[in-house]
Amino acid sequence: MKHLSYFILSLAFIVHAKAQVYANFATNLGNFKVELFYKEAPRTVGNFVTLAEGTRRWIDSTTGMVSTTKPPQPFYNDVVFHRIINDPGFKIAQVGSKNGQGTDGPGYTFPDEMRESVPLTYKFDQPYLLAMANSGFNTNGSQIFLTGTAIPHLEGKHTVFGRVTEGTAIVDTILDQITGNNVIPPRQFVRITSVTIERVGAEAAKYRATSQRLPVVSIPSYKVAAAPAPAVTTNRYSFTQPQRSEFRCHVSLVDDLSTWVSVNPRWLGSPNMMRFFDLNYGTTPIKGFRPALVRYDSRDILPPGSFNGQKITMENAKGVHVFSIPRSGTATFSITPPGANPVVETGTITSGEINAVPYRASVRLVLSNNRQVRMLLGFDSKVKTTIHGRCISEDRSSATASFAEVGGDTGFSMIPLR
Repeated sequence: MKHLSYFILSLAFIVHAKAQVYANFATNLGNFKVELFYKEAPRTVGNFVTLAEGTRRWIDSTTGMVSTTKPPQPFYNDVVFHRIINDPGFKIAQVGSKNGQGTDGPGYTFPDEMRESVPLTYKFDQPYLLAMANSGFNTNGSQIFLTGTAIPHLEGKHTVFGRVTEGTAIVDTILDQITGNNVIPPRQFVRITSVTIERVGAEAAKYRATSQRLPVVSIPSYKVAAAPAPAVTTNRYSFTQPQRSEFRCHVSLVDDLSTWVSVNPRWLGSPNMMRFFDLNYGTTPIKGFRPALVRYDSRDILPPGSFNGQKITMENAKGVHVFSIPRSGTATFSITPPGANPVVETGTITSGEINAVPYRASVRLVLSNNRQVRMLLGFDSKVKTTIHGRCISEDRSSATASFAEVGGDTGFSMIPLR
């Protein structure tokens, strides 16, 4: 009876082990298979799977065209590995840029999903992992990278969402297509020809990549007319942009529409809607216009529509900083240095610049003591009315000095002022 129980337990383990989602990568140098951590990083895997299968709409950065899902347009087909580094302690092969230069993505971003409490999403303690590339807090899109060695210093910066289970020799071959540190292009172009998703077991079949909380891309209907002023050089495109959305567009300035230029996106976090977008290219007439709207989930932690009426608390090696920005009146600050008997420095905020985009914001404040503070904020969680997140802070002692990272950042919180 004991032997039978052991057999049943072992069989159950085997069945459980086979319940998995895999990505089969076909490249011009050979194939490899990746086990995807769909339980530990469901949104990240959902984004990758839907892009790979073409069931999620994305924006082509080279043309401004929005993809179709019927028929599906897989994102990764025929995309090159644009960055390959094969140093002894840092081996990566990065892919997922449609323009092949590593400067673009699918036209939207989504949050980081690595958690120290979930080692599979966090640890870079072994080779042959698959992770999200990014350009800072919560800037994931389509770019991904494979590792060829353990890289511990990437922990906490990139979401790990898979590991190579077959074809590690092919990954080594891809990593070998380089002769120095980050030489672009590689010795020979390595490209993905296709990615197919394989679902094994009933449990894995229940995972719905298309149901994950991710941005939704659409094409808005619009009307165009001359803007009120200056009407000669400015077009007004009328449409409805709802709150918690980003408007993106490309324009062409040539008659045959052979080249397209991207326009800076407009993020709208306020409860109000925008009804138009004015576009000016000087004396050059706009020959083509391709708009897109990216809507973000209402349950996500996104920057407020305005930082007026907010108190930001940030801590770094120089102490606890509190910046109070009322809706009207004088903005103030206080800095409490580390120590048992701190001397609190106070003053006013004389000017500032805030640039908010989905999931993060950059803030620069000029203080009355001639000091300037610059912060990059990543919005991660919310408890009642208080937003919490990660922070990288810099400051400089005067307008002529250079900004330098302070270090010791422990994060920030933001709460509405009463």
